[in-house]
Amino acid sequence: MERAPLAGDLARFMKDPTFLQQCFVTNEPYFARRRGADAGAALISSLCPEYDPYRVIFVRSAFLAAQPDVVRRFVRASVRGWVDYLTGDPAPPTRILKKLRPDLPEEFFAFSIAAMKDHRLVMGDPAQGERMGLLKPERLQHQIDLLREVGVLDAPVTLDQVATLEFISGP
Repeated sequence: MERAPLAGDLARFMKDPTFLQQCFVTNEPYFARRRGADAGAALISSLCPEYDPYRVIFVRSAFLAAQPDVVRRFVRASVRGWVDYLTGDPAPPTRILKKLRPDLPEEFFAFSIAAMKDHRLVMGDPAQGERMGLLKPERLQHQIDLLREVGVLDAPVTLDQVATLEFISGP
């Protein structure tokens, strides 16, 4: 297997039918298909089930300590916004996004929403007790252990060093 640096575009992928490329399942497959490729995507977690990371919000610990109410409100608004966007009418937020990115066609947003739903990127899998805004300490700890095992972490890391469950609602 040959490793190549990620160039951030689809040029090599479009030229070489044997080339596999890292991508965002919500973006690059759409653009590759639009350019005529028979492109698909697979989550790493579907190929390697023990790697099943959360998609999370990051904040500097100093900001968290100084502005916990801002973080709390941001987390609450983010959870509500994503739930409303993916389960309600996506037209109002899509209009705002379209103003920010007028170069993106309407069907891109529909593709992206479908990918998020199909891959359960935001809402989780209800059959496994998952939902938007829920973090399970054991799943987070498993990710820490796995990153340590494969050599990404070169020093011990505890769950409380990298995550807080203070701003999300419980199960």
